[in-house]
Amino acid sequence: MGLNRWVAEILLRFLQYSP
Repeated sequence: MGLNRWVAEILLRFLQYSP
């Protein structure tokens, strides 16, 4: 499974969305 990668992608997206 690649849960770590999923979490990392979500975190990166959140950071990008935030100013």
